[in-house]
Amino acid sequence: MKNTHTHHIIPKHAGGTDDPSNLIELTVEEHAEAHKKLYKKYGRWQDKVAYESLLKLKPRHKITKEIQRQTGLMSRGRKLSEQARKNISNGMKGLVRSETTKAKTANTLAKEWIITNPYGSKLMVKNLYTFCKENNLCPGAMSRVAKGQYKQHKGFKVSYKY
Repeated sequence: MKNTHTHHIIPKHAGGTDDPSNLIELTVEEHAEAHKKLYKKYGRWQDKVAYESLLKLKPRHKITKEIQRQTGLMSRGRKLSEQARKNISNGMKGLVRSETTKAKTANTLAKEWIITNPYGSKLMVKNLYTFCKENNLCPGAMSRVAKGQYKQHKGFKVSYKY
């Protein structure tokens, strides 16, 4: 017996629902072909990512990067709904990071940092991740500010304490 996937006839990203009348069981190959046809017809990036992922045309990390890039472009300048944040979070679940990567991330975030808040006051913090979570900031964005890739994040500036 072949593995089957549940496919939304009208994809959720196009306004489809989980109603049984909108669902169909397809093989992996049929599911990929359905998303490929939807992509060719409507040009939605979600369908392209779906068929590339289903057929394993790209490594998982590249698929994840594409989703991050696309959702970042779509959400730039506006707040994401709780459901949108959950969808992005669920898309990141299962991403495997090596112990080396985990250690590097923890080490980088545990350095001493000089934070300049939107009012110009400076403070020194030991753990950037904790500071970001306590102040509703994105640790990744703050790290990019420190590297010079971004000028600021939500008015905050950050630099390494040397």
